[in-house]
Amino acid sequence: MATQPPKPDRIEPAAPPERPAREPGPDPVRPPETEPLPPDFDEPDVSPDEIPAPE
Repeated sequence: MATQPPKPDRIEPAAPPERPAREPGPDPVRPPETEPLPPDFDEPDVSPDEIPAPE
């Protein structure tokens, strides 16, 4: 009869199952109530030429 090796003190968890492809939607890191800012959010709505000069 073969002797079995001693069992480890801590059982390693099984590998997690393959994650399915993430469905399109809001980024899970970003809270859903915050809308992403457009790329030009820091640009003024009017060009500097259209801004009236202070009097």
